[in-house]
Amino acid sequence: MPANLKEAYLEMVRQNQIGFTPEAMEYVYHLVRGATSPGKEPAHLDPLALCRLFQSRMQMDFGAMAPMVSNHWGIHSSGDLGLAVLNLGEQGCLSLGPADTLEAFMVGGAWRWG
Repeated sequence: MPANLKEAYLEMVRQNQIGFTPEAMEYVYHLVRGATSPGKEPAHLDPLALCRLFQSRMQMDFGAMAPMVSNHWGIHSSGDLGLAVLNLGEQGCLSLGPADTLEAFMVGGAWRWG
């Protein structure tokens, strides 16, 4: 199991299971890990809440450029975000719960920016 995010990304590339930029994976990793108070275990967010958080943070961090950044990263929809989260979980970078399935992430559909 990879010891860090860089090793995890390289392993995903080796296994041909990555369609996202390294920046996307790092952003998603820190988004999920940061969804709690400092010094505490990461909170578990249900997939729909994580999708909403992603869009909200993207808009805060990138403003009007959020759709372009998301597209450049390869995260076009809630399903893409779910795939990124699941890939990070499979590499041991994030803890996944039983409700964390690709189907659960798909409910958010394509991003609506605005």
